[in-house]
Amino acid sequence: MRSTRSRRRLGCLGLLALLLLLAGSTGGWAYGLYHRVRPELDMGQQQMTAAVQQLRQDPVTSITPANLAQARASFAAAARNFSAASADLQPVAPLLGLAAIAPAPGGDLSQVPDLLSLATHAALLGVALCDALAPPLELINGHAPAGASAPSGGLTGSIDSLIEALQARPAALASARAELAAVEAARGRINAGRVSTHQVLAALNQVDTALPDLDRALATVDSLPRLLDVLLGRSQPTTYLLLAQNSDELRATGGFVSSVGQLTVANGHFDQLAFEDSYAVDPGTGPVLAPPVELTHYLGATQWYIRDSNWSADFPTSAHTAETFYQAAKQQAVDGTVAVDQHTVQLLVSALGPIQLDGYPDVITGDNVEDLLHHYFMPQPGGMSDAWWKHRKDFMRDLFHGLVKQMNGLDRPHLLALALALRQGLDEKHILISMHDPDTARWLHDQGWDGALADEPGDYLMVVDTNLGFNKVNPHIQATTTYAVTMAATGAAQAVLTLTYQNTSTPQTGPCVRDPTYKASYVAMEMGCYWDLVRVYVPAGAQLQGASRDGAPLQVQAAPGLGKTAFSTDLTLPPGAQQTLQFRYTLPLTLTAPGGAGLPGQEAGYRLLVQKQPGTLERPLTVTLTLPPTVTLRQARPNGVLGDGVLHWDGLTLRQDQRLSAGW
Repeated sequence: MRSTRSRRRLGCLGLLALLLLLAGSTGGWAYGLYHRVRPELDMGQQQMTAAVQQLRQDPVTSITPANLAQARASFAAAARNFSAASADLQPVAPLLGLAAIAPAPGGDLSQVPDLLSLATHAALLGVALCDALAPPLELINGHAPAGASAPSGGLTGSIDSLIEALQARPAALASARAELAAVEAARGRINAGRVSTHQVLAALNQVDTALPDLDRALATVDSLPRLLDVLLGRSQPTTYLLLAQNSDELRATGGFVSSVGQLTVANGHFDQLAFEDSYAVDPGTGPVLAPPVELTHYLGATQWYIRDSNWSADFPTSAHTAETFYQAAKQQAVDGTVAVDQHTVQLLVSALGPIQLDGYPDVITGDNVEDLLHHYFMPQPGGMSDAWWKHRKDFMRDLFHGLVKQMNGLDRPHLLALALALRQGLDEKHILISMHDPDTARWLHDQGWDGALADEPGDYLMVVDTNLGFNKVNPHIQATTTYAVTMAATGAAQAVLTLTYQNTSTPQTGPCVRDPTYKASYVAMEMGCYWDLVRVYVPAGAQLQGASRDGAPLQVQAAPGLGKTAFSTDLTLPPGAQQTLQFRYTLPLTLTAPGGAGLPGQEAGYRLLVQKQPGTLERPLTVTLTLPPTVTLRQARPNGVLGDGVLHWDGLTLRQDQRLSAGW
């Protein structure tokens, strides 16, 4: 029995052949046209695949100018094939539109002109991007492009020469922007809900994923010099407050603030790095700020210190708090704050390493750096003393100095590896940056890199967990999120959020008792009960209808906060146990009005942003949307599965923020 995919492909081709026969004055003409178009489509697809394979090197830093040139040639060939197919089908385009009334294959055929337009402009976009990227790639590979100025040396010289190379072909950049706009326009005309071919749906998903990143990247090229002028202290030194967060003890913005540093960057050179235990950063002059009510309620805090400064889920707010504590303790003002977790350290060491530190026997790599952080943090057996306490974070301090040394001596080939590592850390929220300079702060916010709660049209969800247990148990906590929205014909929307937590650490006997003392090993500190403050941020105006824990009624605090409505509760999860929390609430009616979901024009529909909590890895996410009974789904991004009026987005993860939409 043929597969469903094969049947759909044959159905499309069969319907195309029938339409061509109806359109042609003779069967021979139609037969010839069909057999001319099909090879053009197949060749175009093959050339696109070949181009992508040239650029999909592992690691990506191994891409050479030869790979880029071959990819460009394949993109250009694909564009010619798709354009030829489009021209050949132009005489029968009106008949293809009539195919919309046919069953499943008709939806595919009726959109062939727009699909071919999308494919042609995507291939031309690939050509333009290859042209624009050729000069910087030649420079990275040690070949200065024609007309390029000699680099001045050091990190700043390398970056300056790369920016100059990236801007060396303004015509290619202009072409890339024009082709990107054409791709977006063609994609907007395509109704994914009428596409039945799996291959086409997969391609549309890839386009939907890539478009926002390409849009941001092309928009950034012209502003890079100004942004880097601030970030790298090229006009005047820029001083950062550094917060090292341990996500094994998860806090709102990524983890417990374990260490604090100050780093000054002058003309691209990293210097004046001071790094110390967060417990040592204490003004000693009494309270600076009153602690949040929840911090006092759950942890008994009577004073607030920099180690707990990241209580707010909004990083710019937490960064301002940390800066206030730091300035009171050190009388030092800063220009911005950068927070990193141990996953960032792993990314940086992988990009810059291996690293050998003076006084340590280990060769530090991305594979072993986290184990070494744990090893040097813990005392030797029987060694818990004042001396150990004062020096338990020396390895982290020395490692940061080693990373800074590596960056100061960075060559151009390693600059790309560093840039990719930083981009991954920022996209996955293992690095957060808050800056005082308004233009830089606005750019970071637009990229989603400042750790702020987003303010976008449509529905919104962010789940924030805070470890209250004085332990490092979060690597053994498995959490999943299921979100279901039901929309009525009136526009009213009901939401049900289900959070499931499982503690996979080794079961223990006895009750859960919070103990702030250190254990004999880091592994032992990763085991135990999990005390969690759960905060759920939803759109302002949402109304809580009820909540439950494992099916039993649950009291939940609901209050406005950070421009959202916040629901909060706590849980205690023994090793081996599992708990399920459920929140039921109504969404504001304005989200479902035409244009209110932030969809193009006045298109009615639904749009959702699920923000990832910094410091977490890949929390599984499932979203379902029950459509109003009177509507017909036009498209969903990413593509979901529609059945019985319910749109399912399964198999998602919160490695990054997730954006979903449905239009009708």
